[in-house]
Amino acid sequence: MLLADDSDVIRRVLFVFLEDEPHIEIVGEAKDFTELLEKALALKPRIVLMDLHMRDQYKFKPEFVRSELQASAEHVLAMSRCHDDAAVGLSNSYGASLLLDKSKLITELVSTVEKLCS
Repeated sequence: MLLADDSDVIRRVLFVFLEDEPHIEIVGEAKDFTELLEKALALKPRIVLMDLHMRDQYKFKPEFVRSELQASAEHVLAMSRCHDDAAVGLSNSYGASLLLDKSKLITELVSTVEKLCS
């Protein structure tokens, strides 16, 4: 899994939470869309878990992000604090198969990943 969030704290919490999960290996971390696209291409992770709203989100068109991630990863999961129509639309435009609620991420992430990988 490649973790992408512009918050060092969120990435660290996710890493610590997931590092002992036997079915999940963190292959890399990204702090923005630029790093996300570079690392996805280089690492070819099975799953990308990305924040919808990172510092440089307007640097790339969503269609470009979608095509790059679809060429690099099997599954793209988005996460956000809000789940309004705009967030759902943005998630879809990035090619994410699911939009996860950050406030429920810890309780839902492992089971979601297990379902994707089974």
